Amino acid sequence: MPLNSFVLPGGAGIVLLSDGMVERRTESIDEGLLRLRALLAGGDAVDKLDTALNSRDGNSSDDATMLILRRS
Repeated sequence: MPLNSFVLPGGAGIVLLSDGMVERRTESIDEGLLRLRALLAGGDAVDKLDTALNSRDGNSSDDATMLILRRS
């Protein structure tokens, strides 16, 4: 099976995350994705990783994983 590939242009980035970063019992998945997108917008996403991880609902027992890559 062939692997898909792409070229990430210089200065661009990619965020990979588990569903525990955006799922909340009180909101839709779309609301969670918008919330995370707003949190990471404007500025260096790597600097905001701690904030994103700490913004999770304290009652969540789901995993929370996020990988942020930026090509220099």
